Amino acid sequence: MQADLVFRGAQVADGDRPPHPADVAVSGGRIAAVAQRLPLDSCGELIEADGLLLCPGFIDMHAHSALRVFTDPLLTPKLAQGFTTEVICPDGLGPAPVRPSGREDRRRYLAALEGPGPEQWAWESMADYLAAVEAARPAPNIVASVPHSAVRDVVLGLSGRGPEPAELARMQQEVSAGLAAGARMLSFGLIYAPGLYADTAELQALAEVAAQYDTPLMPHVRNEAAGVLAAIGEFVQVAERTGASLHISHLKLVGSPSLLENLPAWWKTPRSEST
Repeated sequence: MQADLVFRGAQVADGDRPPHPADVAVSGGRIAAVAQRLPLDSCGELIEADGLLLCPGFIDMHAHSALRVFTDPLLTPKLAQGFTTEVICPDGLGPAPVRPSGREDRRRYLAALEGPGPEQWAWESMADYLAAVEAARPAPNIVASVPHSAVRDVVLGLSGRGPEPAELARMQQEVSAGLAAGARMLSFGLIYAPGLYADTAELQALAEVAAQYDTPLMPHVRNEAAGVLAAIGEFVQVAERTGASLHISHLKLVGSPSLLENLPAWWKTPRSEST
């Protein structure tokens, strides 16, 4: 056979069985064959991979890399771990959309998670931000979410009040514009300001837009302690009412072990006596 690229003798982990020795041939940017001792007539590049592990690229469903793509387009630490796709702007947090007057506040707010990013933020809309990401030419595939807190900040600032009908419509327009520009999820962070001020009606109104685009909701729910089931239930209800699909960002319980006493048995895993 002919191939553009061949990995010879790698330990191949394909997800269907334990790693096994095989050759992997690539043609036209796609895997053409996987088998032991592939018969080769010619290949553009041959990589002797004996003793190396070869597997599909990992997908990071929760990556705070929205600004790091500008300072390290390779995203070196993640790429070195095998991540080839990252979903950015989780937790309702992201650098866009942003008000010009709110850029510096947003930069400071995101710095701990994202780093400072470029010296100048040359964007306001989600579309302009995605164009800047594309121009940075990051090595991994980048999948953006529309961040709810950013949308809320553009329309309401950091106010803790609920939106008026016209303001809620503007928020829906911002979500729609972001999804139309290429974002693929709608993220929420209901423990972060200003997203934490949203009530269920606001979440549902924005989820309706996500449903129109067949886009999943990706929330960090508003309570991960005694109220965790109600917090998850809120988004289950939103998804049921709107038809949007749902991916819970963090499925965990924090706080005192005594909280477990109030959870149903199906929530718990058996306690190990050896730990």
